[in-house]
Amino acid sequence: MDVGYFLRQRTAFIRQLYVTTTREYVERQHKIKAEVEPFVPPYSEDGEPPFLEEWVEADESLQVLGSACLSMLAATVKLYFQTWVRELGVPVDGSLRKAEFGRSFVNGYRAYFLTSEFDLKTAQLT
Repeated sequence: MDVGYFLRQRTAFIRQLYVTTTREYVERQHKIKAEVEPFVPPYSEDGEPPFLEEWVEADESLQVLGSACLSMLAATVKLYFQTWVRELGVPVDGSLRKAEFGRSFVNGYRAYFLTSEFDLKTAQLT
């Protein structure tokens, strides 16, 4: 199985999703900053910046979309590592699981791939 292919496909999708869905919010913030239609500020003597609500909404939307894409990326990387463990046929040692995986799955799989007893030269790494 070409495990790398699925990783590349999924990360390309996540990147495309982020760029496509954030474009409108980035453009809105740019228009507010540049004072371009429809965000030309009216005369006002109060101290609040014009279009603050629209700016905050765009900013919060960007944060939520970024978090969602980051979560999808983390799940993709975890699935990638899990698939390699299954493909290689060497289970994760229980002590390693407790010590390293308790910190994070990235640390756990890093330790697994560094200490596991399999020959990387004969494994079909793609």
